[in-house]
Amino acid sequence: MLYAAILEFINHRTGGDLPPQTVARLYQLREASEHIVRAVKEVKHMRGNTSRFTHTDQGQPTKLYNSLRIELARILIELNEVSSTDPEERSVLWLEDLRQQVQQDKKTIRHRVEHLMRSRRLKPHAASSFLNDAHYAYRAMKEMLEGARLLYAEPDDAMAEVERLLTMDEDDVEIDDDERQQERRSRLARKVKGG
Repeated sequence: MLYAAILEFINHRTGGDLPPQTVARLYQLREASEHIVRAVKEVKHMRGNTSRFTHTDQGQPTKLYNSLRIELARILIELNEVSSTDPEERSVLWLEDLRQQVQQDKKTIRHRVEHLMRSRRLKPHAASSFLNDAHYAYRAMKEMLEGARLLYAEPDDAMAEVERLLTMDEDDVEIDDDERQQERRSRLARKVKGG
């Protein structure tokens, strides 16, 4: 309902009576709301199994699902903290760190599930359900972070472009190694500070 109201408002307000920067920001806010809607839908997909495996203690499946719920909660807490931060002190660069942490957590959880299956502490059916739901959860986290990036984007065009470049996904740009990435960040930061 809220998303529909946002769409209606933007479609009716983006006529010729608003400055171009305002129109651009409205479209950016609409895109942010699209990411949030997708995140909610991802969480909805995992709700049934999450409830089933956490309603009563079922050993390893319960532990896995609880860890996934904690990760989702951690992202929500981080997003709440940034929303409470003074806009002058806010930078979306912290989202890159969170995005990388989510990617690392996703890899770690796969290895954990494989280990539990090899040691026969997790049945294949539970592992399959969990891995599918983990996929939904990590996509939800990615959508939340992307929505936050758009919502809290730096209003200054130069700084926004620098931050966008710094937070590009591996799919968007190939990075040969961590040193080259760090050097690029340092150069861009020096350019922004210098003018």
